[in-house]
Amino acid sequence: STAASSSATISTPAGWTRLAADVTSATTALRQSLFWKAITSGDTAASTTWTFSASVKASGVIVAIGGAALSAPTTVAGAAVASSATIATPALSLGSSRTGIALIFAGTAYGSTLSSVGSGYTIPSSGGSAGSTGNATSSRTTTGSGYGSLVTTSSIAASSVTFANAAVGIGHAVFLDQLIP
Repeated sequence: STAASSSATISTPAGWTRLAADVTSATTALRQSLFWKAITSGDTAASTTWTFSASVKASGVIVAIGGAALSAPTTVAGAAVASSATIATPALSLGSSRTGIALIFAGTAYGSTLSSVGSGYTIPSSGGSAGSTGNATSSRTTTGSGYGSLVTTSSIAASSVTFANAAVGIGHAVFLDQLIP
């Protein structure tokens, strides 16, 4: 989830786990949170609601990855950036050789649209992004995502998510271990 506020907090929905501390930028008035949930055959929830501590424009994406381990990812990193169309996602050190899939997420202000993701990543077929609507464009947000191929590695290189317009942004990278190697 990406909120157009650095002070409004984002509550963790029931059954979900917050992956890492929020990344915020007071000078850019933006906050991004990542959440994780393992879906099992008995999970019948048709929707999920995120709650904010204040009324803000917000956006978010949900990416479903089959075959991932049911435990929450342990390798997550995030960083805020100044105004740019390309939002950097940080490199990840996995500590040892692991098999899994890397995901990248970025949030931007000003209602921009997702243009592309870094080399080696694919935008999900659903479009990989969502944006808030209403009010002035300057108060909107867009969240974009991409996923990598199954790899065995000990590190993930920095990458990027590019939007159509320059704006302040936050980028995250996540590594999901494979359930069955």
